[in-house]
Amino acid sequence: MTDFQVRSPWIGKEYESLPQHKRVMILGESHYTKEGEEYDPTLSVRVIKSLIQGRKFRFFTCVTTAMENEDYNKINVENFWSQFAYANFCQGGVLSGKKSGKEKMFQDGMRAFPQVLDLARPGKILVFSRKSWRYMKEFQGFSVKSSTPVCSEGLLKPAPVRLIQSESESFFCEALCLRHPTGWQGRRVWHPVIKEFLERPVAAGSF
Repeated sequence: MTDFQVRSPWIGKEYESLPQHKRVMILGESHYTKEGEEYDPTLSVRVIKSLIQGRKFRFFTCVTTAMENEDYNKINVENFWSQFAYANFCQGGVLSGKKSGKEKMFQDGMRAFPQVLDLARPGKILVFSRKSWRYMKEFQGFSVKSSTPVCSEGLLKPAPVRLIQSESESFFCEALCLRHPTGWQGRRVWHPVIKEFLERPVAAGSF
């Protein structure tokens, strides 16, 4: 339970029609917001709609080009976002001029994440935040366990993977930890990692 309204994830039109094991959710860290909008439950949806309408933000540009392995101006942004779900791990928002979320935002994210999973029901999650990853070790009603990491020639060490499964065993998914785009080397390093993770089957029943 939370004492705030959990922010709704973006759910693409094509994503909704996919079987659960083919659904991919992109997970960021936090939103930059104006004062008074920190807990706006529609913020993530509005941000993705603004991208479709032509706005650009560095985080989303880097994520999109890494996933598509293509220059941003050659990508059909509307088609891209129709295929995915999107959410940020943190609840609340970072006010302009601040560098990152406060501890409470991550703690609220831990409390809210089971509801986000229930709304999006992904088969795979791409976590573009190592800081958020540190908080993704346990959630109420879910078991979390390390799985086989993803290795790639361009990485100094394998990218970690976790299995997340509801205690009722009615839902499970797999999450991959990636660097926040502000600190990575570019799509040529990360596209092969993302591609390998998305193409391999979810390791269900490994608990």
